[in-house]
Amino acid sequence: MYKLITIFTTLITTSVNAFVSNDYLNVVLKNDRLKWNLFENFIEKYDKKYNTFEIMSNRFEIFKNNLKMIVEHNSGNNTFEMGLSGFTDMNFDEFKEHYTGSFNKKLKLKLKQCGDYKTNKDYDNLPFNVDWS
Repeated sequence: MYKLITIFTTLITTSVNAFVSNDYLNVVLKNDRLKWNLFENFIEKYDKKYNTFEIMSNRFEIFKNNLKMIVEHNSGNNTFEMGLSGFTDMNFDEFKEHYTGSFNKKLKLKLKQCGDYKTNKDYDNLPFNVDWS
């Protein structure tokens, strides 16, 4: 068993870039050491920086949950496969807030600051028909 873990650890430390099969991720899910090794490689590959152990621990929990979700998704009959990315340590709400929500909030704030559009044109007395020839 130790040899098997060593082989898998070596495979995962070689490159997180390489395609990681769903079968392999299934094995990783069942072994805490492999999950941690995969997370360490994820940190290195995506140059993640966590200021405290508490933050790192929280990110690892999210990473494990997302890993489980990826395996479950890929085990189903879907039209696409999910995989590891630089966002695997973020939950959906964080991703949405960071990459879509803040933009929408800024846009809404700007729209609130905009006044009514006023023109000096008299659109009330436009002709019913126009001869464009």
